[in-house]
Amino acid sequence: LDGQHVLMIGAGGAARGVLTELIHCAPASITIMNRTRSRAEGLRDDFSAEGVMYVRAMNESGGPCYDLVINATSMSLKNEDLQLDAALFAANFIAYDMMYGPDKTQFVRWATAAGAATALDGLGMLVEQAAESFALWRGKRPETKRVIDQIRKSL
Repeated sequence: LDGQHVLMIGAGGAARGVLTELIHCAPASITIMNRTRSRAEGLRDDFSAEGVMYVRAMNESGGPCYDLVINATSMSLKNEDLQLDAALFAANFIAYDMMYGPDKTQFVRWATAAGAATALDGLGMLVEQAAESFALWRGKRPETKRVIDQIRKSL
């Protein structure tokens, strides 16, 4: 992520959980976008000692073209459309939805239609977190690709 522009959509617990790691990856910028601007500002302020972040409202235009967009909202669970302007995103941007389900999430479908080079859901993150936990307790990290494939088939 070094030198990339990152857009985090959402300002709740999921966004909070990944911000420190994002900051340590040294992106050119991190922008938090939220329906409630004051909540995004609060999250930014909570992490201000770790790095500079920007805030924007959902309907704001302008700013950098984002290379990576992360959906940390519950909108995918509700099958809601984020209605984002595709002009906000760089050519071949990467989209990541922290939610997952049996079908592609609304966000993944939107990102694919908007020209994302890669659009992923959060199933991999769930399995990788479980593998890390298992490794901490058992001293051996399980292989995850087969697990992800098996879960994907059973959803």
